[in-house]
Amino acid sequence: MALALASNGASRVYILGRHKDTLEDTADMHPGVIIPIVADVGSKASLAAAADQIHTETGYINLLVANAGMLYMDSPEAISVKVGRTLQENATPDELESFLMDTPVDEFLDTFRVNTTGVFYTIAAFISLLDKGNKRGNVFQKSQVIAVSSVAAHNRRVVGGCAYGMSKAAVIMLMRKMMTYLIPHGIRANTISPGRECFPLHFETRC
Repeated sequence: MALALASNGASRVYILGRHKDTLEDTADMHPGVIIPIVADVGSKASLAAAADQIHTETGYINLLVANAGMLYMDSPEAISVKVGRTLQENATPDELESFLMDTPVDEFLDTFRVNTTGVFYTIAAFISLLDKGNKRGNVFQKSQVIAVSSVAAHNRRVVGGCAYGMSKAAVIMLMRKMMTYLIPHGIRANTISPGRECFPLHFETRC
């Protein structure tokens, strides 16, 4: 998304993430346009610091893309097991109970902390900057928040563990509530649900 924005005329695109090298590799593709900031969506203080930096350097934003995502893994080697962990339609009650009870509590805590709570606080931290974007009037569109959910949010079956799809479904409801409070201030709020892509998410415990 950052590359698409930079390639299509955005004067400045801030990208936030935990991995400095990855951020800098992306920024090098559009020097002076894409600006990397090391930040963690799991930390309110980190998000606030990133917003403060943008306040100081630019003073406003027109678009916020909240694209937090992780797929819980007990270990980096667990990816093939996790992706293959699917509950069969003809499962017996005992098999259903075993499947659900085998889900670690940390799978829900960690996944929702990043995928849902991280989106919530990312939006919260940047509302003032979005409002200033509207007041600046440098583009004809109103300021906008786009939250990235997933096609998994619409899948009634459990694929890749229990928590991921549920956390992404929660993002959709989160954004419905955000719409209620942002639209009166002229800030649009939308959700997109991409299909599966070969992002680092599929190869790391957290991205």
